[in-house]
Amino acid sequence: MRYVSFSLAQAGRLALLALTLSGSVFLTSCLEDPFEDPGCEPLQCNTPATVRNFAGLDGCGYLLVLTDGTRLEPNPDIWTTFTPFDGQEVKINYEDEPRGGICMAGRTVRVRCITQVGGTN
Repeated sequence: MRYVSFSLAQAGRLALLALTLSGSVFLTSCLEDPFEDPGCEPLQCNTPATVRNFAGLDGCGYLLVLTDGTRLEPNPDIWTTFTPFDGQEVKINYEDEPRGGICMAGRTVRVRCITQVGGTN
């Protein structure tokens, strides 16, 4: 059996490398989805939007309309934790999520957080 010996300086460099790699993995996981990692800072919901019911359009339901008129088709699972109603004022944090949308009346996005303005939901 062969033994590998390290000098104290080499051991220190290896420890520093391991610490750096583990820190970068932690930071990357926070950036991917901070709600799935309790050690991450929560996102700020600071983009104002209005919930609008587009059920009259084929394949549509609730969309989010930004103050500039941009329509967002959010990921459907957002409505399982947030009950929408037409005209509801909210603040959101979102990112583009290119996917096939059934409604096709707005940009498909992943809503990362949503809060009702002037109340709780």
